[in-house]
Amino acid sequence: MAAPTTYFVDPSINADSGAGTVGDPYGDTKYAVDQNTFDTTNGNKLAIKSGTDEVLTESLNTTFTTNSWSPTANAPIIIEGYSTAEGDGGIGGISGNGSIAIINSTALDFIFLKDLHMHNTGSANVCTIGENCVVDNVEFDNSTGDGLTIDRFCNVIQCFFHDLAGDGIAHVDHGTTVLFCHFVNDGTSDMDNCVVINNGGNAVGFCLFDIDGSTDGIFSNHNTPYILIIPFTRMAEQGQASICQPIEMAAY
Repeated sequence: MAAPTTYFVDPSINADSGAGTVGDPYGDTKYAVDQNTFDTTNGNKLAIKSGTDEVLTESLNTTFTTNSWSPTANAPIIIEGYSTAEGDGGIGGISGNGSIAIINSTALDFIFLKDLHMHNTGSANVCTIGENCVVDNVEFDNSTGDGLTIDRFCNVIQCFFHDLAGDGIAHVDHGTTVLFCHFVNDGTSDMDNCVVINNGGNAVGFCLFDIDGSTDGIFSNHNTPYILIIPFTRMAEQGQASICQPIEMAAY
């Protein structure tokens, strides 16, 4: 697989304009997808410029489906932030405009999310994706729902979850790894659970749970076998150690 076809988006332009290059970016993500046929050989990347949020009028999966953007193992959809150049670590912001999930499809597999801030979705879950996905350095917040809902064979790395009233990461299924993530009850909304595991064969490790007794660190919906828990840290806040209930097993 060669490099995916990249389209640059600068939400500060806020217009149906541009050519999708770094020098002349599109002014809106939906417009960027509407203008282009999906690269079924190598996939597509949407590079979202930092500084101004992309404010959605519909979930991105709806936009993808309308335009037949259907990712595969060899042709994924990548959504990545940037500041001035592709892959420079800039954080692209995507807002749900107070009511819209950023992505809302468990059938949307092979999605890679990197260097993003996804937030402001109201009661909707911030992001729901399918199998074989990678989520790297993404902040999820400002929702009374869940932060991230995923399926099987996903990797979640270096992500930050806070100001959520549901779960941080929900519906973790077979073959998923959660590493170096930070979960915080920040006084605005407290999570029900940091990580909810539905089936076995997963690993959670090196995560920071800054939570209180109302929130479970890792919650298993069944007497789930084969959960590898690598050592993680409990953080003290304001002079008091956070109470972490590392694992709770629900009855069948």
